[in-house]
This record gives sequence, C-alpha cells and structure tokens, in this order.
Amino acid sequence: VKTMEKQLYRVGSESGLASSDEVKDFTDFLRTMDRKYLRTDVDIEGGYLVPGQLHNELVRKIIEISPMRSIARVVNISGRGLEVPAQDANATAYWVGEGAANTASNPNFNRINIVAHKANVEMRITQELLGDAAFDMGAEIANHAGRLLAAKEGAAFVNGTGVNQPQGILQAAGTLNVNNGAASFSNFDSLMNMIAAFKYNNPVFVMNRSTLAALRKLKDNTNQYLFGMGPNGAMPMTIGTPAAMLLGVPVMIMQDMPDIGSGTKPVALIDAQEAYMIVDRLGVGVIRDDFTLAGNGMVKFIVHRRVGGAVVQPDAVVTLTMS
Repeated sequence: VKTMEKQLYRVGSESGLASSDEVKDFTDFLRTMDRKYLRTDVDIEGGYLVPGQLHNELVRKIIEISPMRSIARVVNISGRGLEVPAQDANATAYWVGEGAANTASNPNFNRINIVAHKANVEMRITQELLGDAAFDMGAEIANHAGRLLAAKEGAAFVNGTGVNQPQGILQAAGTLNVNNGAASFSNFDSLMNMIAAFKYNNPVFVMNRSTLAALRKLKDNTNQYLFGMGPNGAMPMTIGTPAAMLLGVPVMIMQDMPDIGSGTKPVALIDAQEAYMIVDRLGVGVIRDDFTLAGNGMVKFIVHRRVGGAVVQPDAVVTLTMS
C-alpha cells in the first residue's frame, strides 16, 4: 500500500520532492489535517514548518524570480532582525614625519537594524483536489507561493518604505543622484555622469524592460544603434540575467523599477554587494484553515516567511532622476 501511495504521489510531479518521506508525511497532513504526520518543530507564527526539502525548493523559486537576490548580500538569521554596523563618515589619512605626533581621525559608526518582516501568501484549494492522490501538494506550494513571495519581495527591494516591509534602493536616504535634464533620453550623457559619480568596483545598471527598450532604440547620426549587444551578441530580456553591456557596465532587468517619466527614477547604478543586504528568517510556515471557506468546499492555506532588506552603504547607489 505504501509503495502504491508513493507511486501515486509522484504522478504529475516535476519538482523531485516526492522522494522525501518527510515531504510525503507533510503532504498527508495537508490533505487530512492529521498532526501525526507533522514534524515536532512548531512554527512560532502559527501552523507548522514545512520540511527542509520543500523549503529549499520554495526558496529556489524565489531566487529565480527575485533579481536583487542574485547580486546582493543575503544573510540567514534565526532572530527577529540583524544589526549591521555602518560607517557614516570616513576617517582621514595623514602623512606623518619621523618622530612626529599622529593626528587623530576617527570615523563615525552607527547601526542599521534590518528587521525580517512577515510576508503571507494565501492559497485556496478545493477539497476534491486535496483528496486526489495524484495532486502534488508540496510542488504546488513551492511553485505558487514561491512566485508570489518573490514578486512581493522584489517590489519591496526596489520601492519598499521600510515600514512593515523591506526598504527599497529608491527609498533610502543618502544615496547619490544624477539629474537627466529631460523627461526622456536622447543620448547616454546622464548615464556617463552616473558612472563618473560611482566609486565602487562592481557597478550594475538596473532598469525595467520599458526603459531598456527605450535606450536600445537610441541611434547616432549615422543611424547606428548606440546600445551594445549582450554576451555572444545576444540581447536577452530575462529578469535577473545581465541583458547587455551599457557603456562597459552590465545591465540587469528589475521590472519593479519605475518607467521613464517626469520626476521618476527609471535607472540606478549599484554595487549590490556593498549597497544592499537581505536577511532571511529561517523557516517557512503553513497554516491550514478548514472553516472559513467550508461552505464553498475549499480549504485555505496561508504560507508565510520573514524577509528583510535595507541599503547599508548609500553611496554605492546612484539613481537617475528624469526632469
């Protein structure tokens, strides 16, 4: 019987999760609400922690979709947040003659508290589908919740206020800014000014597809396109993948960057390893609600995890403001 159950469980699954007995037991809980299948570690937010293999699959989905994760620093934490020391004024170096006294110069330090905020995804599944042994509940949670959580955090890493959500690169104080001088692009002069203002080693332009398309259309007086091709002569438009080289700098698509328009900031130049830190609270929780939608023949699952983000080195971000 167990062998037949495992074979049925594998039907339609492309996630590779079915090989884990722990995931199988967790899926049995999702179908039947029988807690004997649960791990002993109860999620403090309510509900129960998903098995490690399913957790890893969900996080993998998030990394694929959320582009900031591929270039920023990511730290796993077990508490509510992380305090990061930040230097807010540089020390000064002096030449000192033989036998001369040193000149005191002390940098100022403060602390940035990056809180891991809670993000929820609500999933509604019919009781009939839950009862179907061929339905891969674990893969559904990993795929559906992973996509939605990635979209939510990706938007916050760009435009988040820092209040009950991560702080975005466009909302942080102290970042550098260059004014384009117009509400649209006619050349790359302002982008070159951004590069001139940048002092870190690993710059990346970030923008959405609309902005990238507008820049690709620019031509010189011989009707040749100004924009260089990407690797191997390609011009990929995939989120999280370097789309091209612009003025010798890689371009990465972040679809949550604003469109070109008066007063917007459609382009940023960042060294994400220096500028931005993401904190992940370990564990993904699931709450099952059999009652709220019982009259509709549905079961509600709430998947939640905690993630935070903040700009920790503001001068490693240069934004471009359209006039």
